[in-house]
Amino acid sequence: MEKQNKFATWMKKYGTYLTAGVLVFCLAAVVLVTGLVNSAQNVENNVNDPSIEVNTTPLTFSMPMTNATLIKDFSSDELYLNSTLGRWEYHDGIDLVSTDLKVFAVADGEVLEVSESSLTGTTVLVKHSDSLVSLYASLNPEVEVKEGDKVKAGEVIGTADNTAGNESADGEHLHFSLIEKGQKIDPANYLEFEVK
Repeated sequence: MEKQNKFATWMKKYGTYLTAGVLVFCLAAVVLVTGLVNSAQNVENNVNDPSIEVNTTPLTFSMPMTNATLIKDFSSDELYLNSTLGRWEYHDGIDLVSTDLKVFAVADGEVLEVSESSLTGTTVLVKHSDSLVSLYASLNPEVEVKEGDKVKAGEVIGTADNTAGNESADGEHLHFSLIEKGQKIDPANYLEFEVK
């Protein structure tokens, strides 16, 4: 009996607040669910609405070097001997050399970063789309671009050099990688290379 009286007293004192809290919670849940449903419908309508322009132009790719020789291929499942470091490892890009050593943007984009590292040397990152970025490493420090620059496919961004400490035994070359959705992928998915 005493427990019932305590509960009745508590309900009399706090019941209004409890009821108001439950109503606010239910109202918030209804607003949230309604918003999600409307948002999903808007996305579906925008995808199917022919009056909304969507950029569906595919990227056009060009080679990062003229008459390049592939000296080391991409590998995510086969180990390569890194003669500089003296160990076996995967190779997350391709290594290229050419007679003039000029390095070109492989597609239209925006320069995300120009950086220096003792391992990768002078490196330029170019964003081509929301999901695709190209990386150019072991460049001469005197690059032709800076962060924020817009570049076109085939535009010179720098010169290959021997600045990558982790590949210095390979001499002057370009270490080139493609990053798709945050993962390094085989550049041969987009470019055709001749092994000489």
